[in-house]
Amino acid sequence: MSSEINLTVSPDKFSIDGIPTTVKPRIFDGQDPVLPRIAFEHPHTRATTCEQSAVVENFGFNGTALLTPKAFDGECKGLNIDTIDRSRLNGELLILNLEPGIQYGIAEIRSLLEAQGISLEPRSVPEYIVLFSTRLMKQVLETTNETGTPDYSKLSETQKNRPGITPDGARYLQQLGLAKTFMIDNISFEVPGQQGFHATQLLANPRPENGEFTPLVYHIGGTDNENFTAECQGKNVRIEIGNPPKKELTGYPVGVFAE
Repeated sequence: MSSEINLTVSPDKFSIDGIPTTVKPRIFDGQDPVLPRIAFEHPHTRATTCEQSAVVENFGFNGTALLTPKAFDGECKGLNIDTIDRSRLNGELLILNLEPGIQYGIAEIRSLLEAQGISLEPRSVPEYIVLFSTRLMKQVLETTNETGTPDYSKLSETQKNRPGITPDGARYLQQLGLAKTFMIDNISFEVPGQQGFHATQLLANPRPENGEFTPLVYHIGGTDNENFTAECQGKNVRIEIGNPPKKELTGYPVGVFAE
């Protein structure tokens, strides 16, 4: 049996927006005005323990997180966590290693795909979960304090030479139709300094007329391992949303696992 590789950054370890994940214990001891006393008696010792739970406050973009078009386009009604085509969250992992400082337009994207033996013919059915690997997430996490909030001046230093996808490159990738989901081990798909987040929007490719879009996943961990590409290229990857509230959510922390 192949071992599972966890590529997830937990929500309490990274909060780029400075709204940390908090966990507040709640005890069913009768002291809380809302919670009744619920006591468990140990079957052998007869010791009594009150039931415990917790309130978790979690910002939608903390840790490894999935973004939907509703985050950047208020007109994309119905395109949120609840409407994701779950078949897009499981598939073969295609790692595209991005080099520092390079802007990846059409020619650069074609070169990356050809190096992996990937057909450049357009597809009607997406095949891969595509990971743009910058190998920078470890450096990003090293800028954070105990709440997961980064020192923004230090974070900025990690991004100065960040590679990114140009709008033309993003449009070309969508025209190829090869990606079920796009992921990145960083805080943005964009070329540093690019205004408008055009590449992000083009990668997500919202299609509200038929309720479809391409999920975008940020803050993938573990790619700094020197053997990462060799160990993970071509593996099956799954993205776990868990059990989000049945509300219109623009983004939500997810788990990502390769096996």
